[in-house]
Amino acid sequence: MPLAPADSEEARGGSVWVSSHTAGTIYQLLLTDQNHFVGKYCCIINDIRKLYRLGALATLNETQGGSLVFKGGHVEVADRKMFYTFWRALVQNGDVRGGSRQGASSHQSDDEQFEILFPNRWGNLLFGTRNGGTWFQTEAYGFTDKSWWNGSKDTIGHVSTTVQHYATKWTPKVATRQVGTCGYSTYTEKEGTQLRVPFGLCPNEPD
Repeated sequence: MPLAPADSEEARGGSVWVSSHTAGTIYQLLLTDQNHFVGKYCCIINDIRKLYRLGALATLNETQGGSLVFKGGHVEVADRKMFYTFWRALVQNGDVRGGSRQGASSHQSDDEQFEILFPNRWGNLLFGTRNGGTWFQTEAYGFTDKSWWNGSKDTIGHVSTTVQHYATKWTPKVATRQVGTCGYSTYTEKEGTQLRVPFGLCPNEPD
């Protein structure tokens, strides 16, 4: 499955050399790396782009490009755990790289948390459950790569981005920020700051 066509915001393009990425520049980078997303990875990336876009529309009543999901925004989906079950099976069956993040995550989840490691240094997808549905966010660095070199770099990187996250959390008058592969997001798991996809807007099945 190829990368899904650009949505209206992603189609705006822009320079990929700017310091602050837009949906358009992130989408261009995804297109450049598309050959790395073999198997189920493109399916997952297409789904999280779509869910992020739906969440912004439902929560904020505004259109945002789906590729902004790679800035780390926290999204909660009223899907009766459909995406959680699907993504967990991909990890457990070895269809994608990743593993359990239980005990290695500060986020609240009603079920065991997992992560999917994206290829070519695109970070990871962390996901769990809450309120009977799936929640997810992208991160700049994963936690479950078992190779010595990549695993060490990920661990150091994850600690660094965690420090960045908590630095904003503890700084007065500064909005807490999630740290994604392509920037920062103020959509966190804190009640009232996450993006929500209501049941009526949720896709019937993953791509």
